[in-house]
Amino acid sequence: MLIKSFDNKFGIIWHLSHEVGGFQFGSINLIVDGKIIPDYFDSDYTINTVFGNLKSSVNEAYKSPLDIGDVDVRSTDIQDGVFEGLNCIEAADLSYTCSDIEYTGVLLEIGFSGNKERLFYSVDNGDSYSEVVLERGTVAEVINQLP
Repeated sequence: MLIKSFDNKFGIIWHLSHEVGGFQFGSINLIVDGKIIPDYFDSDYTINTVFGNLKSSVNEAYKSPLDIGDVDVRSTDIQDGVFEGLNCIEAADLSYTCSDIEYTGVLLEIGFSGNKERLFYSVDNGDSYSEVVLERGTVAEVINQLP
């Protein structure tokens, strides 16, 4: 399955592989600014848990009254937790995955600047971050369509 924003800058891809006792398992990947993250496929995610955590944390982030503007946000500011106004998007299982080469971690932080949202993402467990600027509401629109 695939849900994506109209501009293709944010989305989610998942595939259900099996179900046990009401829990669905499969692969989950995000699309962020044309990149698929994580950049490998793993079918051991508990889809129910990941989707539930994504929805609740995204909806909580949109309640944030802080506007971070277009100030420069450095990776070290995010790593050290010193940049006020960013909200963590709980990626649950995606935060602690292991590729064949190394441990990786998908971390997501979102902040708002007027009618834009600034999504900061890390694919190396927070060692570095990249940013994509989206129309405000893009992430919530995609995430809230998940089952």
